[in-house]
Amino acid sequence: MITVVHNSEMSPPGRLVPALERGGQIVNHVLAHRGERLPFSPSAVVVLGGEMSAFDAAAPPFLHTEKRWIAQLVEAGTPVLAICLGAQLLADALGGRAFRADEPELGVIDIVHTGEGKADPVVGPLVPPVLAVHEDSFELPPDAVLLAHSDRFPHAFRVGSAIGLQFHPETVADIAIGWARSGLSDLFAAAGVSFDQFSTELVAHDQHLTAEAASLFARWLGSALA
Repeated sequence: MITVVHNSEMSPPGRLVPALERGGQIVNHVLAHRGERLPFSPSAVVVLGGEMSAFDAAAPPFLHTEKRWIAQLVEAGTPVLAICLGAQLLADALGGRAFRADEPELGVIDIVHTGEGKADPVVGPLVPPVLAVHEDSFELPPDAVLLAHSDRFPHAFRVGSAIGLQFHPETVADIAIGWARSGLSDLFAAAGVSFDQFSTELVAHDQHLTAEAASLFARWLGSALA
């Protein structure tokens, strides 16, 4: 069984759940933002994104609880895949630092593997581009290994039993376009990206993003169950 932690109504699991179910897994959904309790000893965990900030002292209390829980999971050697806000929570929980970036990063972007990233069994085979939608970023925690980055931000890292991904392999085009329609106009302006450009790129790359996400999740699941 794989525990999937939801942090926001705006960030559903999208492509993730079909990939886990194809791998023969039962998915345990925990709606942390609705007050559902985090499990004591899960076998493997995926932490999803959200519109809030990992570093905000005034963030909802469940996020502070979740950071402590993530740290305990990694200490116990539990496989964790943390996406976007999840990656920022992971970095912040383990002694890194999440923060508001100077400019957001939006759209279908290229990322580059590091040497360690090319050799990584989960992230190494990933073929860019990827979907990025974020205005926060992070500094790596101690002992973390950077696996991939864009020209401005870290996008994948491994620390202990956990992998953090700043990009969104789980998000389908309709959801991302819905984000753009529902209140990201300030972010688009700050990033210098038009809605038409964003939506056109998503649709054009949808088949690639879908295939790469399925492969990435299958590799992570295989490593988590090994």
